[in-house]
Amino acid sequence: MMTARLNIRTVMILALLLACITFLAPLGHAQEARQAEGPSQLLPVDTASDVFPPVITIISPTQGEVVATGRPVIEIAFEDAGSGIDEATLHLAVDRADVTSQATVSPGLAGFPTASGRITYRPAVPLARGSHEVYFAVRDRAGNLAEVRWTFEVEPFFEGLKVGGRNALKVEWYPISKSTDTLDLTVQAKVAASDVRLRLQGRGTNYPGGTPLFSYGDYNTYLDKYSLEFRHGGSTVAAGYASIPITSEIFQVSREVRGVVASTAVRVPAGQHDISAFYGKIASSSGLGLSVYDVAGITERWKAKSGLVLGGTYLSIGGADGCYMFGANGQARVGGRASLGFEAVYGASKDGDEAGSGVAAHFDVPFASLSLGLDLAMIQAGYPLPGTPASLSPQRGGVLRYGLRAVAKVPAKGVLNVNAALTRDNLDGTAPYTLNRANLAAAYYYPLAAGWNVRASYQGELKQSDDQPRRTVDSVSGTASVGASGQISLGTAGRLSIQGTYSAGSSEDWVSGKASHVTGISASCSAPVGSWSLSGGLDMSRKEAVDDGTRTDSAAAKVTASGQIVPKVLQGTLTLFRTASDSFKEPSAAPVQRKTETGLETTLRLAVGKSSTVAVVFKNSWWTQEDASFKEGQNRTLNLEWVLAF
Repeated sequence: MMTARLNIRTVMILALLLACITFLAPLGHAQEARQAEGPSQLLPVDTASDVFPPVITIISPTQGEVVATGRPVIEIAFEDAGSGIDEATLHLAVDRADVTSQATVSPGLAGFPTASGRITYRPAVPLARGSHEVYFAVRDRAGNLAEVRWTFEVEPFFEGLKVGGRNALKVEWYPISKSTDTLDLTVQAKVAASDVRLRLQGRGTNYPGGTPLFSYGDYNTYLDKYSLEFRHGGSTVAAGYASIPITSEIFQVSREVRGVVASTAVRVPAGQHDISAFYGKIASSSGLGLSVYDVAGITERWKAKSGLVLGGTYLSIGGADGCYMFGANGQARVGGRASLGFEAVYGASKDGDEAGSGVAAHFDVPFASLSLGLDLAMIQAGYPLPGTPASLSPQRGGVLRYGLRAVAKVPAKGVLNVNAALTRDNLDGTAPYTLNRANLAAAYYYPLAAGWNVRASYQGELKQSDDQPRRTVDSVSGTASVGASGQISLGTAGRLSIQGTYSAGSSEDWVSGKASHVTGISASCSAPVGSWSLSGGLDMSRKEAVDDGTRTDSAAAKVTASGQIVPKVLQGTLTLFRTASDSFKEPSAAPVQRKTETGLETTLRLAVGKSSTVAVVFKNSWWTQEDASFKEGQNRTLNLEWVLAF
């Protein structure tokens, strides 16, 4: 009986296996056939029961991540366990710009509903430093939307290298045979979130002069200027030749120091503090010639949101025989419209022998059609000499200057600008006499109809010695000019631009006995000729020295044509010029010396890419000189200029 039950069970199992094989075999063959047909014949899915959106996973960069490159790999994974991913709905945007077509998509298995995949994108152009936003969205085949939005930071350690410069090569054959090549090179980059700028200015020449950096045969190289600057946020550190923030009327030195300059900006709710410190060597601009001093100092400038500006300066100039300088300056509104600017400086020698102050003030008041300005400047006798402007030198017992400025509309369209000043020295009475100076400068501009205008100007000075009770005039000088400019229509050819100026000046010095007169006239015009531009100019002048009876007549003329030889690629300029001068000695009517020069100058400028140019300038001229003997020669110069940026 047990054997019968076993046989029946065995038969039932075999029958079940046979039924499964019979049912699954056609299904397997059908599936193989569908796979052979390709992915377009997908199995039907149940989209009605799929209510869950796809799952998105951010691979890189993650939320808030700081990356060290401007071209990071942006990668996102996605999957859907229900109806599968609809690849046609993939959308990727960076900084709100659609980049889906530039991304690479890795889908799931072909022939089945896409259940998962990845999208990868790397920017072709480096992203700028700072925050960037990524947005990704996808739907499944049931229409369920999944989206994600996040940001990351770009802080590259090194980015944006740019090299630019100018190179000029000059070769001379007469009167001195020499060649000089100058180079002005600038390298800029961003390193560790800081802007770095290196500038080198040098030259190489076979003509001796100064102490060279190194020499090779007859050729010497010189490093004239150099600077290395680091800028991070509102702070800057510069070494080499750098600018210092000193702008003063009564303390004038070069704004360039050879040393180290550090500056920073501190912002507060009420305004901003600009602080700078520097150390090195500086050149003064006094009337005694160029002098170089050791200098160390600090400046502070406060700019309030209300418009108030206040500043302070401390300087130590020179060694033990130098001086200390303390200064304050500011600018403020008075009564809503008027403005007042002031400056005060106290200086003392380090040995304690001299000390003095200098002050300056400017008051400006605007009216409806008139603006008035009052100026005052004073320097005491003991004020330190370094950095003092020549017009305010304290050497003659101190100096006082006050002036008046006015800008008016006369009539409504014309503009009149007048600047008058009176200056006197010997404030402490130690000099044998007082020197008074009166200066006047005036300019007028008036526009006419059809684009024409006229202009006129005058500048003069009167010097007077006051030796009580006697007062004498020492010298008088002045120059006046009048000119006009405008355009004439040439129809479809364009417009002809014309301008001309006539000037006359004289100077008489009764102390030295010298007197001179100068007259001159200049005219120029320009007009388009097809795609080119044609221009010409003429200058003529006469200089007479009344005291010794000499006269020089000069004339210079030039014609220039410029235009595109190859549009947007090659530009050319050709200039023909001629200059001549005759010198006379009265009473002779024949010139005692005659000079002429005739030549041409050609420039070819080639555009390389979008921001680089290479230019070649060639100048060739023939000259003659006739006096007691006759001389002639030829001059040639060749310049090479280039600008590269990458």
